[in-house]
Formats: sequence, structure tokens, C-alpha cells
Amino acid sequence: MSEIHLAKCIAKKRREMNITQEELASYIGVSKAAVSKWESENSLPDITLLPRLASYFNISIDKLIGYEPQMTKEEIRRQYLYFKGILGTKPFLDVQMELDEKIKKYYSCFPFLLQMTVLLMNHYDAAEIPEDVLMWALTLARRVKNESEDINDVKSAVNLEVILDMMLGKPNDALELLDESVRPLSQETESLAQVYQMLGEREKAMRVYQISIYQHLLILVAEAAQYSMLYEDNKEKSTEILNRSLQIADIFQVAKLQPNAVVPVYYSAALLYCMHGEMDKSLEMLEQYTKICLEDFFPFSLHGDSYFDLIDDWFMEFDIGNGAPQNEKFIRKSMLSAVKDNPAFYILREDARYKSIIQKLEALVKGSK
Repeated sequence: MSEIHLAKCIAKKRREMNITQEELASYIGVSKAAVSKWESENSLPDITLLPRLASYFNISIDKLIGYEPQMTKEEIRRQYLYFKGILGTKPFLDVQMELDEKIKKYYSCFPFLLQMTVLLMNHYDAAEIPEDVLMWALTLARRVKNESEDINDVKSAVNLEVILDMMLGKPNDALELLDESVRPLSQETESLAQVYQMLGEREKAMRVYQISIYQHLLILVAEAAQYSMLYEDNKEKSTEILNRSLQIADIFQVAKLQPNAVVPVYYSAALLYCMHGEMDKSLEMLEQYTKICLEDFFPFSLHGDSYFDLIDDWFMEFDIGNGAPQNEKFIRKSMLSAVKDNPAFYILREDARYKSIIQKLEALVKGSK
């Protein structure tokens, strides 16, 4: 029980109160020898005595035994980065066992459980039975939803549960969690900027506006990928969706800002062009996809630019900072697999341009360009 520091706490609090072992023993109703054994770690107090000891020292039982069931935001970030890192170097089962022990220890630290849910969602396909990992993540999300008293934690848990239900092929379960009425986007961020402006806090107002514009921009670009696929049988409409989105992405240099927002758009465009029999255009989109994967993705970090010049510190407020939520090795492998293993692209297998794309992505997986 390395997390239990009862002996040190009893000795420390007794000295702080300037009382002898005999005086403490008299109050608790035990022998002086018993207190001496507690402090020398030769024995532990009976569990029924813990409330009395905690009350005497005017501390909680958690404080008495030296057990901290909550993590700070920085500790959670370190844990996420640690597990993300070893997922690329150790067998998944070994990491899973270590992670399970950590989760059990901090099962009431709901922000930690949320981040471990995200970790599992981002790396589940490395497991021998991926569905079991998704179910584990779903259990964590539901615990937070049902037990946390923090409304923001609950909202995050519900959002994760919706995504997990879809990943598990349970759209009806996801729908039960959602409000089917589509409301306008919240104006809270814009209102905050206006309040800062009225208070004369000009730079704060500019920063908030930048954050708002940045988020709306990424939503506008990233959602085009899935939206266009709904029009897979309508070449004109799907092409218009993709072209408009890619033009916006080009104007705002999204590939440099956040490549993972624009890569799916090029990928969807390649799929749609291939389905419509336009192989040259499909290859052109795959080449753009590959170019961004090779030139703009690594090392991955969220950042601004000359337009978004006030948001870099905002990224550091994120639970895991400005780094990628997924292990880099997993990202590289998924980039290759998306192109190489998708049956839709099999028709391109003998094309020299396609072979070149695969070679470049295979080199990327190996850690070179």
C-alpha cells in the first residue's frame, strides 16, 4: 500500500500538536505501544479508529492516510502524455493493465476519467479486441455522467458517450442521448468579447474573437468531409461542397494551422472522385492528402499564425496541452492504412502515381519522408 502514508501523518500531526504518544493513546483508547507501532509502520490502526483519529487531528480520513483521490490538471496532463507515449512502445495489454490500476486508484477523479476515456478512444484499435476497449471507455464515460456533480464534466461525458455509441455501431443509443432539435450556436464567446470591449480590455476582446473565429473555421472545414459523403450519388453537389471548403482552407492556411482538419476533406474528395470514375482527380486529391501528411503534420502541435496571433496560450489551457491526443506512431499508421487498405482505391493499385503515394506514406510510417 505505497499510497498509504498513515504512519508519517500520525507522527507529523502529533508533533505539530505537541502531544506525546501516551496522550494520543489515552484519547484514542489504546496503549502507548500501539501508537508507537503505528508510527514505526509495524502495524495499522483498526479501521474503526480512523474517524476518531481524523477528528482529533481535525483532518479528513483521506488526509489522515495520505491518500489523494484527485489529480491536478497538470498531473492529469502528465498521465495522458505518459500513457500515450508508452502505447507506442509496449504491448497494448501491458499498458492496459497499468492504466487499469491507475484508474482504480483515481476512480473518483472525474476529469482524469474523462481524459482516459479519450485516450482509449484514440488508441482502441491497437488492442486485440478493440470493441472491449471501447466498452471500457463507455463505462468510464457513463460513470462520470452518473456520478459527477460538475455540469461541464457531465456534458463532456455525454458527448463522449454519443461518440462511443456510434463507434460501437449503436446509433439509436446515441440518439437517445441527443436533443434532436438543432439550436443556433451559443453566442457566449462573442458576448464575452463584447463585454471585454466595453470594459476597455481591447487585447482580451481580440483574443476571444480570434478563438471564436478559429473554432468556427475548423468546424466549417472539417465537417465538409462527412457532409460531402452524404451526396456521394450527386457529383455536382458533393464537388461544390468540397471545392468551397478547400478554398476556405486554402485562404486561411488551415493545412499549416491544423492539418488534421483539412486532411479528411482531401481524403473524402479522393474517395468521391474515385467513385465517380475520375481517377486523375482522385489521385490529385490523394497527392494533396499525402503532401500535408508529410510536410505539415509532424511534429504535431496546435498553434496560431500571423492572423491568429493571440491564441497560442489558449491551447496550453487544454487538458493535454497543444500536442496530439494520439500516439504519433498510430497517426502515421492510420495515414497509410486509410489509403492502402481502403477497397475503394483498389482500382488505382497499378497506377504509378498511386504506388508513389503508398511508398511515401510507408516511408512516413518508418519515420522518414
